[in-house]
Amino acid sequence: MICNTCNEDKPDSKFYARAKRCTECRAIQLREKKSEMGEFYISYAMLGKALSRCKLESDSKSTLLKHLMDLGGVPKRCPVLGLLISYDSGGNSPSLDRIDSSLGYIVGNVEIISYRANVLKNSSTQEERELLASYYRK
Repeated sequence: MICNTCNEDKPDSKFYARAKRCTECRAIQLREKKSEMGEFYISYAMLGKALSRCKLESDSKSTLLKHLMDLGGVPKRCPVLGLLISYDSGGNSPSLDRIDSSLGYIVGNVEIISYRANVLKNSSTQEERELLASYYRK
């Protein structure tokens, strides 16, 4: 397959599904875009990706994305645990959290916290969190 960017013939394994440019060219273009737009691009891309997994109408996603960007996008630190947010995979990566899970992804019910904080929140009950906090306060 020929890459539309570098015009080199490369094996199909070097292309994403239905892509017309190779993975190397895509990575270069993303690095350039990130350096041009800085933190804003990373926040916007992360939030857009998270919202693409939500079962929302397109205009609702746009409204929610605008709301999150108006709030400042991805914070430098997790507001729950105080961890420095990192874009590497792992516990410090940003995660879109529903404050009240029963309400879904709506304006006023979402926040960006660390993946670790989100897992801790979602894998324990309020009672378990209070027991942990009480135990470690001693």
